[in-house]
Amino acid sequence: MSGLGGLSGLSGLFGAEYVERVLSYDPIAYWPLDETSGTTAVCRVNSAQNGTYKRDVSTMGTVAGIDGNTAPNFTAGSDYVDIYSAALNTAYNKDLGSALIWCKGSGAGVWTDSTERFALCVSWGGFVEYARLIKGAVNNTLSPLHRRDGGNYGAVVGTGGDTAWFLYGTTWDASGNVTTFHYNTTAGT
Repeated sequence: MSGLGGLSGLSGLFGAEYVERVLSYDPIAYWPLDETSGTTAVCRVNSAQNGTYKRDVSTMGTVAGIDGNTAPNFTAGSDYVDIYSAALNTAYNKDLGSALIWCKGSGAGVWTDSTERFALCVSWGGFVEYARLIKGAVNNTLSPLHRRDGGNYGAVVGTGGDTAWFLYGTTWDASGNVTTFHYNTTAGT
């Protein structure tokens, strides 16, 4: 992967054009989460990697998405998408990769409620090693963490409070012992 800098070309794209641009980066998986009903989160790369919504599906497609589609409204608690599959497990490289997710706070209060809210958590080895992206318990913080080989690599890379969409991600390279976190266009290690 050449890095995440090229993703700035995603702004201003909508609908099919946005999906085509994302797929042009050759990701191992891509779940737009643009379903308006049902419990299947469709993977646009490999249908064997489809996920399952674990949530109240009555609020599907209730939030305006960044690509002109709609997105589900996830609330605190048990709302999530289970993306585990044997196909994803085979494709996923815990030693070299990137994970990106678009997020949006539903209101300013979610940034100051002292509740951890997970945007993404990918684990292997029974949560011994993982990459996660969360809104931390400390007011207005985003706290990514990549745990591997018994060490934690993390940093607060941005402050919350904004209720607009933002891009949140992490890139890791275990051979170079490098983990980079991304908040919109800001990167930190």
